Amino acid sequence: MKWTEDLATGVTQIDDQHKELIERVNQLLAACSEGRGKEEVGRTLNFLSDYIVFHFGTEEKYMTQYDYPGYNSHKAQHTGFIKEFTDLKGKFETEGPTLEV
Repeated sequence: MKWTEDLATGVTQIDDQHKELIERVNQLLAACSEGRGKEEVGRTLNFLSDYIVFHFGTEEKYMTQYDYPGYNSHKAQHTGFIKEFTDLKGKFETEGPTLEV
């Protein structure tokens, strides 16, 4: 994945966080292509466990601060993503680094 300016929100803090997420995804993809995916997936999931809560909190703070009209919809997307992520992480913890994970 590559950061491009069309992904920019115009909020430096949010854009920097998105760049960090892209970098982590790229690290995981590189590890997978080098045969190290099983080792890296656990590290990536651990990073994301904390980071998505932090990142979504930052986004939601800005959305409420600036009365973003799509706040409720975007917040619902965050909630859904966190649930899906939690389910995926649980699967990883019980089944290990499967192809599905």
